[in-house]
Amino acid sequence: MALMLHPRVYDLTTQIAREVEQRWQRNFAFGGDPRNDSSYQGRIREREVWERHYATLSLTDKVFGRGLEEGYGYYLSLYALGYGPQYRQTYVEKTRLHFSWLGRLLHIGVLGTTLLALVFVAAAVRATQAFFTIPQPSIKALMFASLASTVGIAIYDTIQHFTLSETSVLPIVFSWAIVEAAFHWHRTGQLPDETDS
Repeated sequence: MALMLHPRVYDLTTQIAREVEQRWQRNFAFGGDPRNDSSYQGRIREREVWERHYATLSLTDKVFGRGLEEGYGYYLSLYALGYGPQYRQTYVEKTRLHFSWLGRLLHIGVLGTTLLALVFVAAAVRATQAFFTIPQPSIKALMFASLASTVGIAIYDTIQHFTLSETSVLPIVFSWAIVEAAFHWHRTGQLPDETDS
């Protein structure tokens, strides 16, 4: 709850709460079937366009990716993006998908996406290993926080597009360094004894 005092966390939490409220309202407005929601239908169209584009890529492009600014053939009018009515016939190609892991397959390829997933798995495994290996309660708390934030950001990135590209993820990446430092401190005996005596 104390994190709510941080402006970035507060803004992000407020945005999520508003989106959830809007989705519930739209769900009710469309008779309880989310498939009737225009937002859902837009995401389905976006995925269909991505699948058609991805099927045309060469093996090299699928393995190594096409670059971070590669579009996938889904165009939106500037008017739909909130610009004036004079931009009804001006279109831009989207580079980001709501399905962030599919976008990563296009941008950084199967190799890059697999390496990114392995980094998350390794961070979670190392934090869990440190939690069970190091007896100090303060280190256990840090390891639990690192593990929970890693799992949380991976889940949130799956439902909210491209969260990993924002600077708000940097403290989580820094916590991975603390995990490795804790192992070193434990191995060299630099951690204080926190037992009650």
